[in-house]
Amino acid sequence: MQLKIPVSVRSAALSVLIGHGVRELGLAEEFLQREGFGSFQDVVDRVRLDYGDAAADGMDEGMREVSAREMRAMFPTKPTPTQQAAFIAQHMARWSFLYAPDPVFATVITYGIEQLQRWYAEQQGPDASQCVTQTVAGKLNATFAKRSVPYRVDDDFEGRWYGDEATYKAITEPALKVLGDARLAGARTEYEDALAGLRTGKQKSLEDAIEESAKAVESTMKVLIDEAGLHRTGKETADPLIKILAAGKVVAAHVDQLLFAAARIRNAAGGHGAGGTPRHTPEDLAVACVAAAGVAITYLGSKFP
Repeated sequence: MQLKIPVSVRSAALSVLIGHGVRELGLAEEFLQREGFGSFQDVVDRVRLDYGDAAADGMDEGMREVSAREMRAMFPTKPTPTQQAAFIAQHMARWSFLYAPDPVFATVITYGIEQLQRWYAEQQGPDASQCVTQTVAGKLNATFAKRSVPYRVDDDFEGRWYGDEATYKAITEPALKVLGDARLAGARTEYEDALAGLRTGKQKSLEDAIEESAKAVESTMKVLIDEAGLHRTGKETADPLIKILAAGKVVAAHVDQLLFAAARIRNAAGGHGAGGTPRHTPEDLAVACVAAAGVAITYLGSKFP
């Protein structure tokens, strides 16, 4: 599993948090407690369940490499068992954070900012807390943007998947604008659920992103059919809905593939039972499906009366 947030960017982000007062061990303790883990080996095991073997193996290998490298730098001669255990205990959290899946690291960022909010609010008051939080969020976002990392600290000071900025501006934002129409409230919920699935990044969440993005397009077509005064039975899937719109001259017949793209991916990758073999949904396929849905929704939005 390729990390979208490179190790060097993660290191810089953790340095920003620590530089403003976050304690590394305190962050580790809060992360384990709030996520329900007893140790960082538990984290690796959970990553295996949620993100697959490649993600867990990559995390485990990265942690071993960086621990060995830093151990050699710290101890020119072989450390005693006590020294080694103490060193590992002190740095295990950071090593884990450096190589965990991107959504896990985004959660770490969120908890780190929350620690700063609480500490400054208790010691210096809410105004100082807000000022420091905004400063830290700005520094983190500047680093992410400079390195073209598809994550941001949002207005609620949570680390979230943002996607490619150009794609967001060209596809996601226009689709959300269309879905701001009150008539499309159901489709908006489905599309936002698809985006949430991409942010989470787990295998089941990626499957859900594909499913929900296809549903959002179908819901938008149903509302458009109703608004155009065309007849539908209520049982139509994507292809019949497209045919109704084309026959009614609401959309051009040759855009059928554009409107069917998300449903085609859903049918092939996420719309049926996996059977005896666990299904693997590539992240890039889920991203492509949600983007295809966004393009289709924006096109359909231009046809509303």
